[in-house]
Amino acid sequence: MKIELGEYEKLAMVASAIRNSMESYSKKLQKSSCDKHGMGFNLDRRFSSFETTLSIDSWTGYYGDSNCGRAIKIGDSETFRKLLEAYLNKNFNAIMTAVADDAEKKAIASKTKALASLEEARKKIEAFGSTPKDGSA
Repeated sequence: MKIELGEYEKLAMVASAIRNSMESYSKKLQKSSCDKHGMGFNLDRRFSSFETTLSIDSWTGYYGDSNCGRAIKIGDSETFRKLLEAYLNKNFNAIMTAVADDAEKKAIASKTKALASLEEARKKIEAFGSTPKDGSA
């Protein structure tokens, strides 16, 4: 029996952190003394709060042949990277909100699963010892 409380907590924490950070940033921009600001993808590594590697992977293979090959080719990867970053930054708020929404949905599902596991464990614990050792009731 596996109880997934840790996953729920991580997901809920990430969702909350995203929402709180976005709200806090917005409030900071409202101050007239704030003359330097920026928030987005790959804007300034000195202020990174998260880094990851992203790749586009695609392949196709066919029955009877163990080989696979790339399904799409991007062409000039540097141009594509710039276009992708521009698109991500243009849609930064929507992307971050969608990630927070997804984390919350997954947290709720994880919490429901964990609660079901706890209930199952509770029933097993309550059942243990309620029947005499010789089997007579």
